Amino acid sequence: MSKIHSKEGGETRLNVLKKIPRVRKRWFNVFFTIIVIMITTMAMLLIYGLAFMLYKIGAIPALSFPHVSIIMLIFAVSTVVVIAIIAFLWGRIPLSPLNRLIDAMHRLSLGDYSVRLRDSRIHIFNELNHSFNKMAEELGNTEMLSSDFVNNFSHEFKTPIMSIKGFASLLRRPDISDAQKQEYVSIIESESERLASMATNVLDLTRLENLTILNDAVDLNLSEQIRTCILLLENKIESKSLDLHAEFDEYYINGSDELLRRVWINIIDNAVKYAPEGATLDVSVSQSSDVCLVSVHNSGSFIPENERERIFSKFYQSDRSHASTGCGLGLAIAKRIVTLHRGAINVESSPEVGTTFNVYLPVT
Repeated sequence: MSKIHSKEGGETRLNVLKKIPRVRKRWFNVFFTIIVIMITTMAMLLIYGLAFMLYKIGAIPALSFPHVSIIMLIFAVSTVVVIAIIAFLWGRIPLSPLNRLIDAMHRLSLGDYSVRLRDSRIHIFNELNHSFNKMAEELGNTEMLSSDFVNNFSHEFKTPIMSIKGFASLLRRPDISDAQKQEYVSIIESESERLASMATNVLDLTRLENLTILNDAVDLNLSEQIRTCILLLENKIESKSLDLHAEFDEYYINGSDELLRRVWINIIDNAVKYAPEGATLDVSVSQSSDVCLVSVHNSGSFIPENERERIFSKFYQSDRSHASTGCGLGLAIAKRIVTLHRGAINVESSPEVGTTFNVYLPVT
Protein backbone atom coordinates (compact mmCIF):
# COMPACT_ATOMS: atom_id res chain seq x y z
CA MET A 1 0.00 0.00 0.00
CA SER A 2 1.35 3.40 -0.89
CA LYS A 3 2.59 5.65 1.90
CA ILE A 4 2.20 9.39 2.39
CA HIS A 5 5.50 9.98 4.18
CA SER A 6 7.83 10.22 1.16
CA LYS A 7 9.89 13.43 0.76
CA GLU A 8 8.69 15.98 -1.73
CA GLY A 9 10.45 19.32 -2.30
CA GLY A 10 12.24 19.38 1.06
CA GLU A 11 9.04 18.65 3.01
CA THR A 12 7.22 15.39 3.57
CA ARG A 13 3.94 14.90 1.76
CA LEU A 14 2.28 14.54 5.15
CA ASN A 15 3.44 18.03 6.20
CA VAL A 16 2.24 19.46 2.89
CA LEU A 17 -1.05 17.68 3.44
CA LYS A 18 -1.47 19.24 6.88
CA LYS A 19 -0.85 22.77 5.62
CA ILE A 20 -3.16 22.81 2.60
CA PRO A 21 -6.45 22.04 4.40
CA ARG A 22 -5.72 24.61 7.15
CA VAL A 23 -5.21 27.38 4.58
CA ARG A 24 -8.34 26.36 2.72
CA LYS A 25 -10.34 26.23 5.97
CA ARG A 26 -9.36 29.82 6.84
CA TRP A 27 -10.20 31.06 3.36
CA PHE A 28 -13.49 29.18 3.46
CA ASN A 29 -14.47 30.85 6.76
CA VAL A 30 -13.48 34.29 5.46
CA PHE A 31 -15.31 33.73 2.18
CA PHE A 32 -18.42 32.48 4.00
CA THR A 33 -18.37 35.52 6.33
CA ILE A 34 -18.03 37.95 3.41
CA ILE A 35 -20.98 36.35 1.63
CA VAL A 36 -23.14 36.66 4.77
CA ILE A 37 -22.11 40.32 5.24
CA MET A 38 -22.98 41.08 1.62
CA ILE A 39 -26.40 39.44 1.93
CA THR A 40 -27.13 41.22 5.22
CA THR A 41 -26.00 44.58 3.81
CA MET A 42 -28.18 44.13 0.74
CA ALA A 43 -31.14 43.30 2.99
CA MET A 44 -30.55 46.43 5.10
CA LEU A 45 -30.24 48.62 1.97
CA LEU A 46 -33.46 47.13 0.66
CA ILE A 47 -35.25 47.97 3.92
CA TYR A 48 -33.73 51.46 3.97
CA GLY A 49 -34.77 52.01 0.35
CA LEU A 50 -38.30 50.84 1.13
CA ALA A 51 -38.48 53.27 4.05
CA PHE A 52 -37.24 56.12 1.83
CA MET A 53 -39.93 55.32 -0.75
CA LEU A 54 -42.58 55.37 1.98
CA TYR A 55 -41.24 58.75 3.06
CA LYS A 56 -41.44 60.11 -0.51
CA ILE A 57 -45.04 59.05 -0.95
CA GLY A 58 -45.97 60.47 2.42
CA ALA A 59 -46.58 57.23 4.26
CA ILE A 60 -43.90 58.31 6.81
CA PRO A 61 -44.23 61.85 8.21
CA ALA A 62 -41.47 64.23 7.16
CA LEU A 63 -40.52 65.14 10.71
CA SER A 64 -40.16 61.55 11.83
CA PHE A 65 -38.13 60.26 8.88
CA PRO A 66 -34.73 61.70 9.82
CA HIS A 67 -35.06 60.13 13.24
CA VAL A 68 -36.18 56.84 11.71
CA SER A 69 -33.31 57.03 9.21
CA ILE A 70 -30.71 57.43 11.94
CA ILE A 71 -32.20 54.59 13.97
CA MET A 72 -32.33 52.32 10.92
CA LEU A 73 -28.72 53.15 10.02
CA ILE A 74 -27.53 52.33 13.55
CA PHE A 75 -29.61 49.18 13.53
CA ALA A 76 -28.25 48.16 10.11
CA VAL A 77 -24.61 48.64 11.09
CA SER A 78 -25.12 46.79 14.37
CA THR A 79 -26.90 43.97 12.60
CA VAL A 80 -24.13 43.59 10.00
CA VAL A 81 -21.44 43.46 12.72
CA VAL A 82 -23.36 40.92 14.82
CA ILE A 83 -24.20 38.77 11.80
CA ALA A 84 -20.56 38.86 10.65
CA ILE A 85 -19.35 37.63 14.05
CA ILE A 86 -22.00 34.90 14.16
CA ALA A 87 -21.25 33.85 10.58
CA PHE A 88 -17.52 33.59 11.27
CA LEU A 89 -18.10 31.47 14.36
CA TRP A 90 -20.77 29.40 12.61
CA GLY A 91 -18.36 28.72 9.78
CA ARG A 92 -15.72 27.49 12.23
CA ILE A 93 -17.83 25.37 14.60
CA PRO A 94 -20.88 23.72 12.94
CA LEU A 95 -19.04 23.36 9.60
CA SER A 96 -16.06 21.60 11.20
CA PRO A 97 -17.38 18.19 9.99
CA LEU A 98 -17.11 19.54 6.44
CA ASN A 99 -13.56 20.68 7.13
CA ARG A 100 -12.69 17.23 8.47
CA LEU A 101 -14.20 15.68 5.35
CA ILE A 102 -12.07 17.93 3.12
CA ASP A 103 -8.98 17.05 5.15
CA ALA A 104 -9.76 13.31 4.90
CA MET A 105 -10.33 13.54 1.14
CA HIS A 106 -6.89 15.14 0.72
CA ARG A 107 -5.29 12.36 2.74
CA LEU A 108 -7.14 9.74 0.71
CA SER A 109 -6.02 11.35 -2.57
CA LEU A 110 -2.40 10.96 -1.42
CA GLY A 111 -2.79 7.25 -0.77
CA ASP A 112 -3.66 7.09 2.94
CA TYR A 113 -6.47 4.51 2.70
CA SER A 114 -6.57 4.05 6.47
CA VAL A 115 -8.21 7.45 7.06
CA ARG A 116 -11.68 7.25 8.64
CA LEU A 117 -14.22 9.84 9.81
CA ARG A 118 -16.03 9.57 13.14
CA ASP A 119 -19.79 9.89 13.51
CA SER A 120 -21.29 13.38 13.54
CA ARG A 121 -24.31 14.66 15.45
CA ILE A 122 -25.53 16.37 12.28
CA HIS A 123 -27.48 13.81 10.22
CA ILE A 124 -26.37 14.98 6.77
CA PHE A 125 -22.70 14.96 7.77
CA ASN A 126 -23.13 11.58 9.44
CA GLU A 127 -24.37 10.14 6.14
CA LEU A 128 -21.43 11.72 4.31
CA ASN A 129 -18.98 10.27 6.84
CA HIS A 130 -20.41 6.76 6.49
CA SER A 131 -20.23 6.98 2.70
CA PHE A 132 -16.66 8.28 2.84
CA ASN A 133 -15.57 5.51 5.23
CA LYS A 134 -17.11 2.89 2.95
CA MET A 135 -15.35 4.39 -0.08
CA ALA A 136 -12.00 4.48 1.74
CA GLU A 137 -12.42 0.86 2.81
CA GLU A 138 -13.22 -0.27 -0.73
CA LEU A 139 -10.27 1.69 -2.15
CA GLY A 140 -8.00 0.10 0.46
CA ASN A 141 -9.23 -3.37 -0.46
CA THR A 142 -8.76 -2.62 -4.16
CA GLU A 143 -5.22 -1.40 -3.50
CA MET A 144 -4.46 -4.56 -1.54
CA LEU A 145 -5.89 -6.81 -4.26
CA SER A 146 -3.93 -4.88 -6.89
CA SER A 147 -0.72 -5.32 -4.91
CA ASP A 148 -1.39 -9.04 -4.40
CA PHE A 149 -2.16 -9.41 -8.10
CA VAL A 150 1.13 -7.80 -9.16
CA ASN A 151 3.13 -9.88 -6.68
CA ASN A 152 1.45 -13.14 -7.68
CA PHE A 153 1.63 -12.27 -11.37
CA SER A 154 5.39 -11.66 -11.09
CA HIS A 155 5.95 -14.85 -9.12
CA GLU A 156 3.89 -17.11 -11.36
CA PHE A 157 5.51 -15.88 -14.57
CA LYS A 158 9.03 -15.67 -13.16
CA THR A 159 9.07 -19.30 -11.98
CA PRO A 160 8.73 -21.03 -15.38
CA ILE A 161 10.97 -18.45 -17.07
CA MET A 162 13.78 -19.07 -14.57
CA SER A 163 13.24 -22.81 -14.89
CA ILE A 164 13.53 -22.63 -18.69
CA LYS A 165 16.65 -20.48 -18.42
CA GLY A 166 18.26 -22.83 -15.89
CA PHE A 167 17.71 -26.04 -17.84
CA ALA A 168 18.66 -24.36 -21.12
CA SER A 169 22.00 -23.43 -19.50
CA LEU A 170 22.47 -27.03 -18.36
CA LEU A 171 22.04 -28.23 -21.94
CA ARG A 172 25.19 -26.30 -22.87
CA ARG A 173 27.32 -28.46 -20.62
CA PRO A 174 29.38 -31.01 -22.59
CA ASP A 175 29.40 -33.62 -19.82
CA ILE A 176 25.65 -34.39 -19.64
CA SER A 177 24.27 -37.66 -20.96
CA ASP A 178 21.65 -38.08 -23.67
CA ALA A 179 19.15 -39.20 -21.04
CA GLN A 180 19.70 -35.99 -19.08
CA LYS A 181 19.36 -33.96 -22.25
CA GLN A 182 15.99 -35.57 -22.96
CA GLU A 183 14.89 -34.93 -19.37
CA TYR A 184 15.91 -31.27 -19.51
CA VAL A 185 14.24 -30.78 -22.91
CA SER A 186 11.04 -32.32 -21.53
CA ILE A 187 11.12 -29.94 -18.56
CA ILE A 188 11.68 -26.95 -20.84
CA GLU A 189 8.75 -28.03 -23.02
CA SER A 190 6.55 -28.51 -19.96
CA GLU A 191 7.45 -25.11 -18.50
CA SER A 192 6.96 -23.46 -21.90
CA GLU A 193 3.47 -24.96 -22.13
CA ARG A 194 2.75 -23.76 -18.60
CA LEU A 195 3.91 -20.24 -19.48
CA ALA A 196 1.84 -20.22 -22.67
CA SER A 197 -1.19 -21.47 -20.72
CA MET A 198 -0.82 -18.68 -18.15
CA ALA A 199 -0.49 -16.05 -20.88
CA THR A 200 -3.60 -17.43 -22.59
CA ASN A 201 -5.55 -17.41 -19.33
CA VAL A 202 -4.55 -13.82 -18.60
CA LEU A 203 -5.69 -12.75 -22.06
CA ASP A 204 -8.93 -14.73 -21.70
CA LEU A 205 -9.67 -13.20 -18.30
CA THR A 206 -9.00 -9.71 -19.65
CA ARG A 207 -11.35 -10.40 -22.55
CA LEU A 208 -14.05 -11.71 -20.20
CA GLU A 209 -13.71 -8.71 -17.87
CA ASN A 210 -14.31 -6.40 -20.83
CA LEU A 211 -17.27 -8.48 -22.02
CA THR A 212 -20.69 -7.26 -20.91
CA ILE A 213 -23.14 -9.42 -22.89
CA LEU A 214 -23.06 -12.95 -24.29
CA ASN A 215 -23.25 -12.98 -28.08
CA ASP A 216 -23.18 -16.77 -28.46
CA ALA A 217 -25.88 -17.77 -25.95
CA VAL A 218 -27.96 -20.77 -27.06
CA ASP A 219 -30.35 -23.25 -25.47
CA LEU A 220 -28.21 -26.16 -24.32
CA ASN A 221 -28.43 -29.42 -22.41
CA LEU A 222 -26.57 -28.55 -19.20
CA SER A 223 -26.51 -32.14 -17.93
CA GLU A 224 -24.99 -33.51 -21.12
CA GLN A 225 -22.42 -30.72 -21.16
CA ILE A 226 -21.26 -31.62 -17.63
CA ARG A 227 -21.08 -35.34 -18.48
CA THR A 228 -18.81 -34.49 -21.43
CA CYS A 229 -16.52 -32.46 -19.19
CA ILE A 230 -16.30 -35.35 -16.72
CA LEU A 231 -15.26 -37.69 -19.55
CA LEU A 232 -12.49 -35.26 -20.55
CA LEU A 233 -11.10 -35.56 -17.01
CA GLU A 234 -11.65 -39.30 -16.72
CA ASN A 235 -7.93 -40.15 -16.78
CA LYS A 236 -7.18 -37.76 -13.91
CA ILE A 237 -10.08 -39.15 -11.90
CA GLU A 238 -8.95 -42.74 -12.41
CA SER A 239 -5.29 -41.91 -11.64
CA LYS A 240 -6.32 -40.89 -8.12
CA SER A 241 -8.82 -43.78 -7.70
CA LEU A 242 -11.64 -41.37 -6.86
CA ASP A 243 -15.12 -42.72 -6.16
CA LEU A 244 -17.17 -40.77 -8.72
CA HIS A 245 -20.92 -40.15 -8.34
CA ALA A 246 -22.48 -38.23 -11.23
CA GLU A 247 -26.11 -39.25 -11.77
CA PHE A 248 -28.66 -36.55 -12.48
CA ASP A 249 -31.64 -35.78 -14.70
CA GLU A 250 -31.66 -33.65 -17.84
CA TYR A 251 -31.70 -29.89 -17.35
CA TYR A 252 -31.64 -27.13 -19.96
CA ILE A 253 -30.50 -23.51 -19.75
CA ASN A 254 -29.63 -20.65 -22.09
CA GLY A 255 -25.94 -19.78 -22.16
CA SER A 256 -22.59 -19.92 -23.91
CA ASP A 257 -21.59 -23.53 -24.54
CA GLU A 258 -17.88 -22.72 -24.85
CA LEU A 259 -17.68 -20.56 -21.73
CA LEU A 260 -19.74 -22.84 -19.49
CA ARG A 261 -17.57 -25.81 -20.44
CA ARG A 262 -14.60 -23.91 -19.04
CA VAL A 263 -16.46 -23.43 -15.75
CA TRP A 264 -17.18 -27.15 -15.29
CA ILE A 265 -13.69 -28.23 -16.36
CA ASN A 266 -12.06 -25.72 -13.99
CA ILE A 267 -14.21 -26.67 -11.00
CA ILE A 268 -14.12 -30.44 -11.53
CA ASP A 269 -10.39 -30.35 -12.29
CA ASN A 270 -9.79 -28.44 -9.03
CA ALA A 271 -11.86 -30.97 -7.10
CA VAL A 272 -9.79 -33.81 -8.58
CA LYS A 273 -6.48 -31.99 -8.05
CA TYR A 274 -6.99 -31.31 -4.34
CA ALA A 275 -8.81 -34.53 -3.45
CA PRO A 276 -6.66 -37.18 -1.73
CA GLU A 277 -6.28 -40.69 -3.14
CA GLY A 278 -9.51 -42.69 -2.92
CA ALA A 279 -11.71 -39.74 -1.92
CA THR A 280 -15.32 -39.33 -3.07
CA LEU A 281 -16.17 -36.99 -5.96
CA ASP A 282 -19.84 -36.02 -6.30
CA VAL A 283 -21.23 -33.99 -9.20
CA SER A 284 -24.94 -33.13 -9.02
CA VAL A 285 -27.39 -30.99 -10.99
CA SER A 286 -30.79 -29.88 -9.69
CA GLN A 287 -33.39 -27.21 -10.36
CA SER A 288 -35.48 -25.15 -7.95
CA SER A 289 -37.99 -22.70 -9.38
CA ASP A 290 -36.12 -20.74 -12.09
CA VAL A 291 -32.58 -21.48 -10.84
CA CYS A 292 -30.39 -24.41 -11.79
CA LEU A 293 -27.80 -25.57 -9.22
CA VAL A 294 -24.61 -27.44 -10.12
CA SER A 295 -22.62 -28.80 -7.16
CA VAL A 296 -19.15 -30.35 -7.27
CA HIS A 297 -18.05 -31.97 -4.00
CA ASN A 298 -14.93 -33.81 -2.89
CA SER A 299 -14.70 -35.44 0.50
CA GLY A 300 -11.04 -34.86 1.24
CA SER A 301 -9.91 -31.25 0.85
CA PHE A 302 -10.69 -28.34 3.19
CA ILE A 303 -10.55 -24.59 2.51
CA PRO A 304 -10.26 -22.31 5.58
CA GLU A 305 -12.99 -19.70 5.95
CA ASN A 306 -10.63 -16.75 5.48
CA GLU A 307 -9.62 -18.11 2.04
CA ARG A 308 -13.04 -18.97 0.60
CA GLU A 309 -13.59 -15.59 -1.02
CA ARG A 310 -9.97 -15.02 -2.00
CA ILE A 311 -9.74 -18.23 -4.05
CA PHE A 312 -11.76 -16.45 -6.75
CA SER A 313 -9.14 -13.68 -7.00
CA LYS A 314 -6.56 -13.55 -9.78
CA PHE A 315 -3.46 -15.68 -9.21
CA TYR A 316 -4.55 -16.69 -5.71
CA GLN A 317 -3.62 -20.23 -4.70
CA SER A 318 -4.46 -21.80 -1.35
CA ASP A 319 -1.38 -23.99 -1.83
CA ARG A 320 1.28 -21.47 -0.75
CA SER A 321 4.10 -23.86 -1.63
CA HIS A 322 2.95 -23.76 -5.29
CA ALA A 323 3.58 -27.49 -5.41
CA SER A 324 0.40 -28.13 -7.39
CA THR A 325 0.14 -27.19 -11.05
CA GLY A 326 -1.87 -24.17 -12.14
CA CYS A 327 -1.54 -20.42 -11.89
CA GLY A 328 -4.58 -19.44 -9.84
CA LEU A 329 -6.66 -18.05 -12.71
CA GLY A 330 -9.11 -20.91 -13.23
CA LEU A 331 -11.59 -19.92 -10.50
CA ALA A 332 -11.30 -16.21 -11.36
CA ILE A 333 -12.26 -17.07 -14.95
CA ALA A 334 -15.05 -19.37 -13.75
CA LYS A 335 -16.53 -16.67 -11.52
CA ARG A 336 -16.46 -14.09 -14.32
CA ILE A 337 -18.20 -16.50 -16.70
CA VAL A 338 -20.89 -17.28 -14.13
CA THR A 339 -21.40 -13.56 -13.51
CA LEU A 340 -21.83 -12.99 -17.25
CA HIS A 341 -24.61 -15.59 -17.14
CA ARG A 342 -26.29 -13.61 -14.33
CA GLY A 343 -25.48 -16.40 -11.90
CA ALA A 344 -23.51 -16.85 -8.69
CA ILE A 345 -20.79 -19.15 -7.39
CA ASN A 346 -19.76 -19.96 -3.83
CA VAL A 347 -17.85 -22.55 -1.87
CA GLU A 348 -18.70 -24.48 1.30
CA SER A 349 -16.04 -26.36 3.21
CA SER A 350 -15.51 -28.17 6.49
CA PRO A 351 -12.83 -30.61 7.72
CA GLU A 352 -15.43 -33.31 8.38
CA VAL A 353 -17.42 -33.13 5.12
CA GLY A 354 -14.99 -31.71 2.55
CA THR A 355 -15.44 -28.96 -0.04
CA THR A 356 -18.40 -28.17 -2.29
CA PHE A 357 -18.52 -25.62 -5.09
CA ASN A 358 -22.04 -24.43 -5.92
CA VAL A 359 -22.91 -22.70 -9.19
CA TYR A 360 -26.36 -21.06 -9.53
CA LEU A 361 -27.56 -20.28 -13.05
CA PRO A 362 -30.91 -18.78 -14.10
CA VAL A 363 -33.01 -21.09 -16.26
CA THR A 364 -34.54 -18.29 -18.32
